[in-house]
Amino acid sequence: MKKARKWPSILLAAFTVFSFGACEEWGKADPPAGNDTYPELEQVVNITFEDDAFDPTSMDYYAYPNGEVPEVVKDDEARGKVLHLPGGYARIFNPMTSYKAQNGVSLTFWVKQPLIVDEETGETKENDLTSALFSFQNENATQKLFFTANGWLSYDGVDGEYEALNPENVETGMLDGADEWHYVALTVRNDGYNVFVDGKQRVNETVTNFDFSKIVQFMASCAYMYIGEGAGTEDEALPEFWIDDIKIYRNQIGSSEQAVPSGGEADYHNWIISGSEDFTDGFFAVQTKLVKFKTSAHFGFYNYTDMAANYNNWVIVLTNGKAFGESGYAEHFVLRGDAYGWGDAHYDGTQINSTFNWDNFTSEMNGAYVDVTLTRNENTVNMAAVVTGASGQTYTYNFSYTGELEETVGAFITGEKNYIKLDAEQVYADGESFTPGSYLVGPEDCSAGWWSVFSDNYVIKGNNEYPFGIIFTNSTNGQKNWNNWILVTTNGVPLNGAGYAEYFVLRADAYGWGDANYSGDNISHGFNWDTFKNDMQGAYVRLFVNRNNTNLSMNTIIRTASGSVLTPYTYSHTGISTDEVGVFLTAEGASLDICTVGYFPYASDVVQ
Repeated sequence: MKKARKWPSILLAAFTVFSFGACEEWGKADPPAGNDTYPELEQVVNITFEDDAFDPTSMDYYAYPNGEVPEVVKDDEARGKVLHLPGGYARIFNPMTSYKAQNGVSLTFWVKQPLIVDEETGETKENDLTSALFSFQNENATQKLFFTANGWLSYDGVDGEYEALNPENVETGMLDGADEWHYVALTVRNDGYNVFVDGKQRVNETVTNFDFSKIVQFMASCAYMYIGEGAGTEDEALPEFWIDDIKIYRNQIGSSEQAVPSGGEADYHNWIISGSEDFTDGFFAVQTKLVKFKTSAHFGFYNYTDMAANYNNWVIVLTNGKAFGESGYAEHFVLRGDAYGWGDAHYDGTQINSTFNWDNFTSEMNGAYVDVTLTRNENTVNMAAVVTGASGQTYTYNFSYTGELEETVGAFITGEKNYIKLDAEQVYADGESFTPGSYLVGPEDCSAGWWSVFSDNYVIKGNNEYPFGIIFTNSTNGQKNWNNWILVTTNGVPLNGAGYAEYFVLRADAYGWGDANYSGDNISHGFNWDTFKNDMQGAYVRLFVNRNNTNLSMNTIIRTASGSVLTPYTYSHTGISTDEVGVFLTAEGASLDICTVGYFPYASDVVQ
């Protein structure tokens, strides 16, 4: 069905454009003459609809049959002037065409959908999940990418097709709450895409069966961007929504752009939602990813329940190392959040102990924070949970199992009529957490000299199932760029041991050295050397090392004390020849306060 155009076509007016530059200063040695181009975040356009900032002729406006042309209106909720699309759409020339996208394209915007009530039944209708909020298209619309309120992302190009989160298959509920404004931050990366809604991560798709760099480059080069058109369902659905403050960036945004741009205390946790927030999931309907371990596993999460029954809560499962549904899967024990369980022939329910108050249990568990540790000693696994209820009251829940265990076992969280918010940094295997100040590398006064203080030596044997991580707070004397943390990777032999050798050493200031396979060209970062020393004072560092056959890589996510997240600092190394790889930290003119060490299944979800 043809769409009726009801506004003359005018060229896109000038928008506000911001750029961020950086000057470079290396540490103890000058960098090689180079042509490295690091992904630099840059805001390409900022579209606001206030009278003094928006030219209404900067967009083409269209209406669907029986719909209306979009118009700028005064919102009732103090957002000022916004664009209302009551069955129509808008088109602009793609502002990205003048920029080079290196590792992604990002959009942030505010959006509100209407509350629609069935006139006959009085029931509230569901939000429109199929119409496009945004799309990018070529001149004749034969190639396009669109994005909807369900997080549905669909690409149809000459180089292939891809889609995820089609509402016919799954409903995310990420924009639930009709007649409410939501802040959305979308990043399409070279390896997938992620979506934050109201500051919380709701989608994080890492894609291995399609080259997402094709999508990134299409978004950066196609002719048009549409608001409210592109999915091909709009004629039937006749979409309606309000939109405001549209910002487009080249490359990947960080936590400062993903966070809601308003007052209030910042939430820097990397939350992962498991389960439906409307409490409709049946028993075992949704599981977190399996955490395989040999000695211990840890989960930290918030639990939410419909409060209809004690057993509508979280559940932890210990398996034989297989994931639910995998061939050969078997359970050693299943423990519900209400201190009840079952298991194999070795399960003994008398080993359960808890301090729960059953008079207020359901209300306490709605919003409770649950800290669970599984500790293994040969054929015995102890479960210890510390539950902080909604009121702030603390409860304990313990269980002990002794049976016949595999060398590697596994655990996951599921539930019934509940959902959980996992903290990505609080899910780890074969690791340990430390109280502040209890595990320091270097004295607090940052007086440590070169090669004088060291963390424990951690050994990665073979390919690691998950990235090995060390999480710490970095303090520095602030004198030189290299007065910071230092990563050392070795052949597994302890420092000063017979045969000790290093694969590579990396300083925090993006400088390193190593064996014959070391290459500084493999370093990538986006540091601003004008602010680097200040940025690293009190910085919170998540450092991950990953082994894949003969390759070893490092990735860091660094958040400054002020809350800004720096562009990831990464390095890759080839030629690993030993079965074991050693990893430890040292420091010069710095002090490292280590808080967690282990293997992190959700390392890729740590972004802020």
